[in-house]
Amino acid sequence: MSKSAAFIHHQKFLQWKQIIADRQASGLAIVEYTRLHHISRQRYYYWLRCIREEMLEKYADAVQQAVESVTRGRLQKMFVWIYGSWLSFQDFKHFRFLPQ
Repeated sequence: MSKSAAFIHHQKFLQWKQIIADRQASGLAIVEYTRLHHISRQRYYYWLRCIREEMLEKYADAVQQAVESVTRGRLQKMFVWIYGSWLSFQDFKHFRFLPQ
């Protein structure tokens, strides 16, 4: 990805992060919010997934260290709430979004 493409992606990322925060603060369902603001639901879900993945990457090490210090390595599976969705960690090498 070129520097300009990366910059544009980052700007969109920040814009969508704000849109998603606004939707959550509004209390509206995603369907209602996207219809009211003339936003494609597919695009909303695409950026929601991108943001969740970024947050997961950003905080995975910190969560792993905290849990390991508490459980002393006995952890098999853990669930973390990130941007409106539960994520399942298994040995912190793999994760998956759980159905809402």
